[in-house]
Amino acid sequence: MMHRPDPFMDAAKTGATLDALIDSGKVKAIGVSNFSSSDWRLLQKHMSHKVQVNQVEISLLKSQVFTDGTLSDLQIDDIQPMAWSPLAGGELFGNSAAATRLRPIFKSLCAQYNCSADHIAIAWLLAHPASIIPVMGTNNLERINALSMANQIELDRETWYELYSAAQGCEVP
Repeated sequence: MMHRPDPFMDAAKTGATLDALIDSGKVKAIGVSNFSSSDWRLLQKHMSHKVQVNQVEISLLKSQVFTDGTLSDLQIDDIQPMAWSPLAGGELFGNSAAATRLRPIFKSLCAQYNCSADHIAIAWLLAHPASIIPVMGTNNLERINALSMANQIELDRETWYELYSAAQGCEVP
C-alpha cells in the first residue's frame, strides 16, 4: 500500500518498481491511499498490474467522496474503495452538531438491531453499492470481532439517506 501520493513521484519508475515487486512474488497486489483519480490513473498508466484498492477517508462525517467524483471514479476504474477512519476518529459519538443530529437515529436503529452506534456507522458504509471496505483502527481482537456484527445489519436506502442527511445537516437529494 502506497500510503499517500508523492508530488515528486516518477510514475514510470514507481510503476515499474511496483510491477517488479508483484512479478517477483514479494507482494501479491498493490494498493494506494489518499490518491485522487488523476494520481492513481497516472501510476496505473505505467503499470502492467492493476492497482487494486484506494484507501480514502470515508465516514458519516467525512463523506465528500460520494459527491466529489472519487467514489464514482473508483467504481469506473474497478478499484476497491477502502474507508480509513470509518468512525471519524470517534467524533461520530462526540458533541459536534452532526453527532448530536445522528444520536437519536443511532438510538432508534440500535434498539431495532440490538447493537451499538458504531455497528450502525459501519453498516452504513457496507450498505453502499460500491462495496466499501471499512478499515478498523484497532488491534483489539475482541473489538474487531464485535464490530463484525455490522455485517448482519442491512440498512435500506431510506435509512441510509436518513443517516446521510442528518450527518450533513440538511436533506440531500
